[in-house]
Amino acid sequence: MGDRVSKPGIDTYVRQEQPPALFAEAEVYEEEINNLTATIIRQEAELVETRIELNKRVRSLQFFQNLNKRILTAKSHREIYQVVVRSLVEIGFDKAIIVRRSEESYGVVAHHGYTSSAIEKRQLSSTLFQLIEQHGELLVNGENRESVNYSYEDDLEVRFFIAASFTFRQESERPHILLAGNMAETTLRRSRLTRVDLQIMQTLAQQIGVAVENAFVYEQLEQSERKYRLLYEQSVEGLFQITPDGRILSANPAMAGMLGYDSVDVLIGMSNNGGMQSILYQEEFARFARIMTEMGSIIGYEVELLRKDAKPIWGSVTARCVFDDEGRPICFEGAIVDITAQKTARQLDIEKTAAEKANRTKSEFLANMSHEIRTPMNGVLGMTTLLMDTSLDSNQRHYVGAIRQSSESLLKIINDILDFSKIEAGRIRLEIVEFDLRALLDDVIDLMETRIDPSTVLFTCLAEPEVPDLVRGDPVRLRQVLLNLAVNAVKFTTRGSIRITVALEGDADEQYLRFSVKDTGPGIPLDKQKILFESFTQVDSSLTRAVEGTGLGLAISRQLVELMDGEIGVISAPGEGAEFWFRLGLLPCRNETAELEIAKAFSHVPVLVAERDHVSRSYLSRQFRAWGAVVEEAEDMAGFRHLLDSGRTRNVQHQLIVMDERFSDPVGGSGPVPVSCCRIVLHSGAEIHRLAIQPAGKNLVYLARPIRYTSLKKGALCLLRGGELEDLQRCIIGEARQVWGYSNTWAGRARVLVVEDNIINQQVVVGMLKRLGCVHIDAVSNGLEAVQNLRRFSYNIVFMDISMPVMDGLEATRRIRALQTEDKGGALPIIALTAHAMTGDRERCLEAGMSDVITKPMQPETLAATLERWLLPEAGAQVAANIGDWEPVNGGEIAKRNDNHVVFDLERLTKRLLGDEKNSRRIAEYFQNEVEHQIDEIGAALAAGELEEVSRLVHRLKGSSGNVQAEQLFELMKVMHQAATDNNLDQLSVLLTKARAHCPVLVAAIRDQLGQ
Repeated sequence: MGDRVSKPGIDTYVRQEQPPALFAEAEVYEEEINNLTATIIRQEAELVETRIELNKRVRSLQFFQNLNKRILTAKSHREIYQVVVRSLVEIGFDKAIIVRRSEESYGVVAHHGYTSSAIEKRQLSSTLFQLIEQHGELLVNGENRESVNYSYEDDLEVRFFIAASFTFRQESERPHILLAGNMAETTLRRSRLTRVDLQIMQTLAQQIGVAVENAFVYEQLEQSERKYRLLYEQSVEGLFQITPDGRILSANPAMAGMLGYDSVDVLIGMSNNGGMQSILYQEEFARFARIMTEMGSIIGYEVELLRKDAKPIWGSVTARCVFDDEGRPICFEGAIVDITAQKTARQLDIEKTAAEKANRTKSEFLANMSHEIRTPMNGVLGMTTLLMDTSLDSNQRHYVGAIRQSSESLLKIINDILDFSKIEAGRIRLEIVEFDLRALLDDVIDLMETRIDPSTVLFTCLAEPEVPDLVRGDPVRLRQVLLNLAVNAVKFTTRGSIRITVALEGDADEQYLRFSVKDTGPGIPLDKQKILFESFTQVDSSLTRAVEGTGLGLAISRQLVELMDGEIGVISAPGEGAEFWFRLGLLPCRNETAELEIAKAFSHVPVLVAERDHVSRSYLSRQFRAWGAVVEEAEDMAGFRHLLDSGRTRNVQHQLIVMDERFSDPVGGSGPVPVSCCRIVLHSGAEIHRLAIQPAGKNLVYLARPIRYTSLKKGALCLLRGGELEDLQRCIIGEARQVWGYSNTWAGRARVLVVEDNIINQQVVVGMLKRLGCVHIDAVSNGLEAVQNLRRFSYNIVFMDISMPVMDGLEATRRIRALQTEDKGGALPIIALTAHAMTGDRERCLEAGMSDVITKPMQPETLAATLERWLLPEAGAQVAANIGDWEPVNGGEIAKRNDNHVVFDLERLTKRLLGDEKNSRRIAEYFQNEVEHQIDEIGAALAAGELEEVSRLVHRLKGSSGNVQAEQLFELMKVMHQAATDNNLDQLSVLLTKARAHCPVLVAAIRDQLGQ
């Protein structure tokens, strides 16, 4: 072939052959051609990109169309989330996820392309999501990947992604973020992410927000529909729709059941087939339809329903009428409540109310008649007393005695009926006050010990150590119940024991007091126990029964206990005695000062208790231990001697010995009880003249049985403070010497009887006497009780009210003087207490046999002078000079004040009680609770035209108001008493109105000064 020779190119030839100008023009053409070619290539590339974007948008449109179809089939917002993330993976993304912010963290709500255990346990990058939430969107591709300085690849398993945030109304405070991405920037399924993809993601996020909001609405509607459908189906009310002609359109199961049908379909089928007129009887439905058409609605329309089996059933209908556009009724719809039971109950209540009204009328009649009978009965008793003072032979005296005894029994029956009828008539009101429970039990002992023969019956009245001293309740009614049960026990117990106990029961959340009265009587058969608390019933109803009575005592007790929100019962068996018990929820009160005083006095004090009766011994031991003492017990003389001897051997000195009187001088051993040892000797009472507690020598105090808590505590405390006789007398008798400045040990030896029916006046007199040093004071409420007490006990002085029920003071005094004549005893001082200031009143008292007269309101210096005048004649009236600077307030002084009367003066009341603030507050509180009731009693007597009763009640209130320093009421009662004496009914009515208007002012003043 040979070597190939190269030839010059055309360009070279042309350039060689052509001139330079032509060459330059060719170069220009060549550059233009190159630019045109580059433009064409660029345009072709842009066209490709446009086609790609267009294809993306077409695919996006298709994607959104398909997505919308899938979203529409979703049943909840959670399904919508799953549809979105699954769809994103289907169009080419490796991973898709939706997260929700909760406080400072983000949690996964939906995902696809992950394993659930992998993504749901990771701590997602809060910083990245906060950035997306802040800007609303984020695109990460090859151009900006290196500028994103957040670590997210390991958590999200993508490098390149698009994301957008969205919110919706239901969770506006918790933004959501939709994110989709891949590990590679381009894949076979997806091209490089661009702004178009981001725009598509934003649109998708907005669509999710709208779809989820709609889903929430649909879900709420569906829940509401299910809820109301469930309410409709399960409603206890009968729901219905019914046409104006009576055809039932719809009803719920309750409606069908109410009308006696097994199902709604059967009910509606019967209605449509003409099997029944309607839900109501024909005439009733016609009336119902007319009311509905005219009124448009009805509420609580009571009507008898038409039931399938014709069984009577009543319903209360509430319904409305549905009208069309022209005002014609379409249907009635509403609800029916079955009120058959209420209708029956209302009818029974009407009948019960009528029966109760008849019963109250009967009780009021009994109350009024019982009261009316008491007046002539008092006359019978008084006349028989006077008849006994005349010259009678033995037969006549026997007959008159039988009349008097029968009259007294009849009066007791009348009093029981009066109490019972008052309760039945609703006239009993509880007076809730704070009171000393143990002091009340001591009062029960004082009232019961005169009824019991201590030689045959052992009587105790004790409260367990854990029982609080102070409680809130009605002490008057509580005392009445205890006395009723105790008297009942005395009737049936001739030998053995009667024990009253109080115990605390329950837990920390609910505590109550259990009162028990247990006797060793004959017991009660089980079949008789069911009727014990019924009115006018007795266990032994035979004509030969040994115990008389009305059979009302236990019925009254039951009603009072129930009135105090308690319960009462009995435990008994024939031959085993009986235990009557009741429980009350009395509220405990604290007295921290007294508790600290006791704890300080008895802490670790060695105490020896020597007592034969195991109940009393156990009580004494537990009580001293509760006070903080160290206690040893002895049940017989041998044990007592042993403990005394062992104490000497152990060099242990018992600081206090509480012993049975039979142990007071133990024989044998190493010697008697040391004189230096403090001793409390328990006596039967006869040897110490019925005093509850009495100093008897150095380190020695006598304590009367039954054991009284207050006497036990006072005796022990006084012994531990100082054992000299003078110290004991000062401690036990009180602070009278400190108040008055003169020796009054004579008062501590005196036994005083106070006869006063007004409880306020009684408390004032007793309070004054105690402050004057009187240790043992008995108080009774009428002259008959005074005579009975004087038959059994000896008194040094008697303070006798004049106006009293049952037997007044004048009659009682004559009878007492007759008894003294028979006994040929010395003249007993009987001091009249009277609010009468009329001429001749003093002379009438003296003529009846009284020794002296004190006018009420009583002043303490007058009482003190009277005591010394009659107990220590040589002292005369010098005591008035020793009273100090006390300022008396008497009726005359009050009368001089005119318009300056005070409503109530607690300070003056305290002064009248010689500084006894505790007692003055107690009396004021009692008066506050009683005054309105006493005014109501005056009004009832005035309405009944019983002027004599009005006079007595006004006289009583005048005395008590003067004693408690209620000066304006005292003056008002003075005028009212004069009006009653003058039989001035008009003036009495006016004054009663004034008294009632003044009552709330007085009560408010008392409450204010008591700090209530």
